[in-house]
Amino acid sequence: MEKRNLFLGEYVGSSYEDVIKDITYNYEVERHTVDDYQIIIAILNDHGYEEDSYFLMSKDGKLYENFAGHCSCMGFEGQFQPEETSVEYLMSEQYANRNDTEIMEFLRSGILRSVFREKKLRRILG
Repeated sequence: MEKRNLFLGEYVGSSYEDVIKDITYNYEVERHTVDDYQIIIAILNDHGYEEDSYFLMSKDGKLYENFAGHCSCMGFEGQFQPEETSVEYLMSEQYANRNDTEIMEFLRSGILRSVFREKKLRRILG
């Protein structure tokens, strides 16, 4: 299946393979674990001494997301822990209460509605 994805922040211009390598290295996770997921959206924001990331992924016809962050004294180690989610939750008011303001402002900007519109999500989820 063709991979459809959107890479933002520090991932702009990265290949799918580059993002996978970054996750396996910086999150200290086995490659086969990351390969189990299809990355739909990947965002990495560098704030100098801090970074935060967000991944929206699919696996076996279900959606998963992963939020992570670190300061200068630590990295992303051990923070690749995808949690199952749903379109309904991602579009709900509860979702709007996530902690990372910058990522949430971006996600509320319409990108999720665009991804979920019409049959696009069905093509992504297979």
